[in-house]
Amino acid sequence: MNKLDSFEWLLIIMIVASFITGIFVAVDRDQQMAMNITKTEQHSNKL
Repeated sequence: MNKLDSFEWLLIIMIVASFITGIFVAVDRDQQMAMNITKTEQHSNKL
């Protein structure tokens, strides 16, 4: 296996970083949606 040059390392790091960021964004959205669902349930209970 030949050694990767700096451009290939940069490309790999960018792909991995975007993948990790996508996971965090998806988890954050799920938490926000779950919080919104609990808020609407509390409102419906008050009515």
